[in-house]
Amino acid sequence: MSDIGLLLGLFGIAVGLGAIAVLFFNADRALPAYRRINELFSIVLLSMLVGASSLLLGFLLSIETYPDAIAVVSQMAGAAVIIYAVRNAEAR
Repeated sequence: MSDIGLLLGLFGIAVGLGAIAVLFFNADRALPAYRRINELFSIVLLSMLVGASSLLLGFLLSIETYPDAIAVVSQMAGAAVIIYAVRNAEAR
């Protein structure tokens, strides 16, 4: 596996953990606890999905010519999904 694919996978996990921290500390306290837990759980799943998909792409495409470019695109798409989920959760 290329080093950049591994780094991108770890970055995806770090972005997800940062999103969890932002949501946890900025969440509206008036929301019921089950909704906050539900939002956190969905962001944890998203971050795991982004990290795993980047690691998998880096592993599967390591024999190709441009695996890192594909991993970068998938990482950017996953980060956009996580950012959208955090903003959507904060807007509620």
